[in-house]
Amino acid sequence: MADHRGRLLGAALLVAALGACTASGPGDGKDDPLPVKSRADAVVWARGVVEHLALAVEVRLNDGPAGTNFSRCFGKKGEPFFEDRYELIYGARSDTPNSRHAEVVRRARDRLLGDGFEVTDFRVTTDGTPHSLVGARHPGSRHQVSVRSGEGDDALAFVVITPCLQEPPGG
Repeated sequence: MADHRGRLLGAALLVAALGACTASGPGDGKDDPLPVKSRADAVVWARGVVEHLALAVEVRLNDGPAGTNFSRCFGKKGEPFFEDRYELIYGARSDTPNSRHAEVVRRARDRLLGDGFEVTDFRVTTDGTPHSLVGARHPGSRHQVSVRSGEGDDALAFVVITPCLQEPPGG
């Protein structure tokens, strides 16, 4: 019963997190406004996505700072956008035995599919070499999530990449 409530709570948190990213987000048109989110809020949101997924696949994220990388957005033809537009790559690590990587990546794939993501990459290896990976994209908010091994012995990387976001006025 407690496990069921935990899964429901986790799903509710992800839905809330997705809503927070898409509330002012793009629709179907190429000229729709960008989602507005401060860099600090984007980091909090990405951390929530990673923590939700780690909880769902039953691994513990490492303590300590996660990796954050902000970069400028570019148009489809390489044209630069304004300074107030950015993408975030957020990554956290989990010390998880290599022997569990394939299982964790399969569970992550299943959770992401259940949460409405489209799986873009998937592979698991069982030959003792940890090279398992799942990559997925959310069709509504267009953010990407991946879980991959090969980051060193007994390590999994959890990564979120946002679409192009815009700082709020005065951000």
